[in-house]
Amino acid sequence: MPKIKEPVSIVANGDYPSHNIPLNILKTSKTIVCCDGAINSLEQNNISASFIVGDMDSIEKTLLKKYSSICIHKSNQNENDLRKALKWLNKHNIDSVSILAATGKREDHSIFNILSMLEIEWTKDLCFYTDHGVITLVKGKSILNSHFDQDVSIFFIDISIRFTTEGLKYEIDNQTLSKLYMGSLNKSIGSKITIKLSHGKALIFQSYKK
Repeated sequence: MPKIKEPVSIVANGDYPSHNIPLNILKTSKTIVCCDGAINSLEQNNISASFIVGDMDSIEKTLLKKYSSICIHKSNQNENDLRKALKWLNKHNIDSVSILAATGKREDHSIFNILSMLEIEWTKDLCFYTDHGVITLVKGKSILNSHFDQDVSIFFIDISIRFTTEGLKYEIDNQTLSKLYMGSLNKSIGSKITIKLSHGKALIFQSYKK
C-alpha cells in the first residue's frame, strides 16, 4: 500500500467535475482516495487513484483486478462509501481533505453525502467542492476567504446553535435560526466572512467567482 501524502482528495461516485477549481484540486492532490465505483470515472480521465475504499460492488471487474493491491474493502451496508472513506482517513493524521464528485446523478445520494459532513466525527479541515461552489465544515469561529456579491448559505441540523456573522449582507447577531432555510441565500460584502457558532457544527456554501 502507498503512503498517505497531503494534500488529500476523496473522489465520490457522483458526476465527475467539470469546473476548473475541483479539477485543479484533483490534479494537485498527492493522495486520491476513490470511493468504490468512482474508479471507473478516474480511469476514463487518466487519473490514478492511491486507494479505493468501499464494498467494491460498483467497480468493473477488469478494474477491480487491476487495482486489487490498493483496494480497502469495507462491507458495512449501514455506511455509504464516502463515509467509509472519511472514517478510514480519520484514523490517519491528515490535516485536511477535499471531497470531489459527491453530487449529481441521484439526488438522495447528493443530500446524504452533504449531510454526512455534519454527522461524521471529524476534527480537521473538510471541504466539499462541486461545480458551483465549495461547502466548508465549520465549528467554533471560522474566517473564510470570500469576494463581493458571493452567494453564501448556512446549513445546519441543530436549531439550538447561536450564529454570529461578519461580512454578510444580512448579518446574524448571536441568534438561533428556528427554520433550516433561514441561513440560506445570503451575500458576501467583502473579501472575508466570519462565522461564529455557540456550539456544534454547520456547513457554509460559497459560490465560485464568476
